[in-house]
Amino acid sequence: MARYAIFILLITTAFFAAVSVVHGQKKTFDLDQVRNNFKAASAEYFEMVRDELAGLEAEKRPDAYWLVRVRPKRTGHYAVKYVYKYNDPFYGDGENTINIGVDPGKCDRRSEAESGISRFCLGDTVILPVRAGNRYNYSFSVKYTEEAAPEIGPIPWRNYVTTIQPQSPSGEPVKNPLESNLRFLGIRSEVMLHRNSGSTTVYFATFQAIAAGRFNVALSAESENGKSPATPAVPGEGTAVVILEPGTPVTYLARHEDTINYADEKKFSSHSGGTFPTNLLVLQPGEVFSLHFSTITTRDNFGKKTDKTRAAPWPVIRKAPFFIDRKWGFNQFIADYFPLMIL
Repeated sequence: MARYAIFILLITTAFFAAVSVVHGQKKTFDLDQVRNNFKAASAEYFEMVRDELAGLEAEKRPDAYWLVRVRPKRTGHYAVKYVYKYNDPFYGDGENTINIGVDPGKCDRRSEAESGISRFCLGDTVILPVRAGNRYNYSFSVKYTEEAAPEIGPIPWRNYVTTIQPQSPSGEPVKNPLESNLRFLGIRSEVMLHRNSGSTTVYFATFQAIAAGRFNVALSAESENGKSPATPAVPGEGTAVVILEPGTPVTYLARHEDTINYADEKKFSSHSGGTFPTNLLVLQPGEVFSLHFSTITTRDNFGKKTDKTRAAPWPVIRKAPFFIDRKWGFNQFIADYFPLMIL
């Protein structure tokens, strides 16, 4: 028995020694090689503006990113794929694809709070976040698809909303301290039914940008007695909004990537999708957006409602100084392109 124990101990020791040797030979991210490979693959489609290695301060498990800023040379759809090898005992190879769509100048970027922009305008600079931590031996490819150019200008606001309630239940107009920049259109709601009866209703305030400016929009729900909160908005509260003159180019982060990881000589693979969310609305006059301001849940107790009937809430709009929270999502990668706007 002692002989078997010694044999097992020797095998275990040899295994961990081998793992230690492998980990001691980790290959690193070669910036010059990556930069040259990217230029060779993308020169036909992009003008490369600048690049840098950066870490995301807010990540609990920090990864490194190679941020490469490019200007697309024409409108259409671009799929930027990069393939690499892992320094990992399980995964051997991986590939990520970043998709971006480019429309003619003065386009609608489809900006969404807590998400980012889903379209770029020709002339914009796109930040491609290439994951650089624990990876090496990169190769790049770009697949370009020509797309029919959409109509230039913002999409009519009626195409965005299903139900607009333009006036409060009392009939009194909503006080809008941002009326010189934003037109309040009303509220809309989305209802989610519960399987065990009851429902959750989410309420949004809908606005239309009408003039250039920068500020934060802070929203809350009017109390049941119809009185508005007396506290003024404070720096850092609400959603950051930038309204630009039509045709003004921006530098912004690509929003979505698709990832495939391979193991066991590509006999096994896992697929996933990810986003790089930011919390800044980038708009032009005429564009419409909605912000959440209230959620009401009603429940049934064996068929008997326990919540009293409530009237639809109404938004209280407050204006706060412009502020970009660098620690929210991937805001850190875009904040420096608005240097005059950060508190």
